[in-house]
Amino acid sequence: MSETEKNKGDIFGIGPYGETIKCGVESAVQFLEALCLPAAEEFGLYLRDKVHRWRLKNTLAIIQEAKQILEKRSNPESLHAHPRIVIKVIQEGSCIDDSDLQKMWAGLLASSCTKDGTDETNLIFVNILCQISSVQARIINYLTPESMRRFHAHLPNCNPITVGKSKLHEVAGLTDQAVLERELNHLGSLGLISWQTIRNVGEETRYIIRIEDVTLRLCARCNGYEFYVDWARLYDVSENNKQPNKNM
Repeated sequence: MSETEKNKGDIFGIGPYGETIKCGVESAVQFLEALCLPAAEEFGLYLRDKVHRWRLKNTLAIIQEAKQILEKRSNPESLHAHPRIVIKVIQEGSCIDDSDLQKMWAGLLASSCTKDGTDETNLIFVNILCQISSVQARIINYLTPESMRRFHAHLPNCNPITVGKSKLHEVAGLTDQAVLERELNHLGSLGLISWQTIRNVGEETRYIIRIEDVTLRLCARCNGYEFYVDWARLYDVSENNKQPNKNM
């Protein structure tokens, strides 16, 4: 049988990718058709252009994660997202193979979903996330929840948050201090943090980092929460004891 005959009826041109990828694509298309038809059509064109398998796998990972987040919400089948956001997530997310960043893109897609599908408020966060590296994502995904935990526990140094140099290197996965501070500077240029250092003789350098309001809201949206207050409650131990089951 010729290759043409084998792939007959393969409208997306994914025959060479195997059954696992095919199933993932079919599931993704069904999900996008329900969520946002123009985005599903864009995704179909994307596949027919013989997109590289690496980019396809990244996109499928984001869509599957978003689907799982939405399944926790009431009546997920009635939710829709604006085409501008969904298409942007597909385009930008396809180049992301870092699992933490993929989860952030998925959360952003999920938190963009509303009953009428006209909400564009996540565009600002889409544009920010496009400019964040995996190192920078690790930094804010550590600093922001840690700040929230300290705040709700009535601990000092919650915002600005004080972090030792060794801990911040560990979080970022870096050993070069100049590179770390370059990453912090970029987060600062995006308006997500401001920072300074304290260097006392005989003591470890400490970083004093202020987390801006937009960063808190970015993290909430990137975790699939439409409302910041619902995400913030996750770090309030007393509130969690009162309300163990929370909806996104």
